[in-house]
Amino acid sequence: MIELLLSILLLLYFVPAAIAHKRAHQKATSIVVLNLLLGWTLIGWVVALAWALAASPVEFYVARNRDPLVVDDYLKKRVRRVG
Repeated sequence: MIELLLSILLLLYFVPAAIAHKRAHQKATSIVVLNLLLGWTLIGWVVALAWALAASPVEFYVARNRDPLVVDDYLKKRVRRVG
C-alpha cells in the first residue's frame, strides 16, 4: 500500500517535467532541473508547472496571427526536436 502511494506521489512530482517534454518546450531541460531540485518546496513545483504550460513566443504569435510561414517553420523545428 505504501509503495502505491509513493509511486503516485512520485508521478505527480514529475508532472511539470512530463508536460514540458510532451510539449517539446524549448526550455524542457531547465524545467526538469528546476522540478528535480526545487519541486519539493511546492513553490518550485508550481513555478515549474507554470513554466511548462507557458506558451513560447512562437506559439503565442502563431495562435494570434495564423501566419502560414511561421507555422510551417515552427512545426519543422518542433518535429525535429521531438523526433
